[in-house]
Amino acid sequence: MNQSPHKTWVFHETIKPEGKIVLSNETKNLYKKGWVDTPAKFGKGWRSRSVNFIALIKSFLKKEWKWTLGFIVSLSALLLAYLKL
Repeated sequence: MNQSPHKTWVFHETIKPEGKIVLSNETKNLYKKGWVDTPAKFGKGWRSRSVNFIALIKSFLKKEWKWTLGFIVSLSALLLAYLKL
């Protein structure tokens, strides 16, 4: 009796956190590459915390880029004034 593979959901914390549907015979290779069968498995370990921290910094810079640029320019001007260049 030949059974065709069924479809199942897989999730990846950084690539596709919302998940995607794949054939069940593809899941073994995906699991080796960091994919999981449920998003509840996210958030374990230092990698997850660092990914979340980097996403937080990117979000901040995207929203507050003018303030960040102004801070860098001001700090550079103060440093140049201190060094009298």
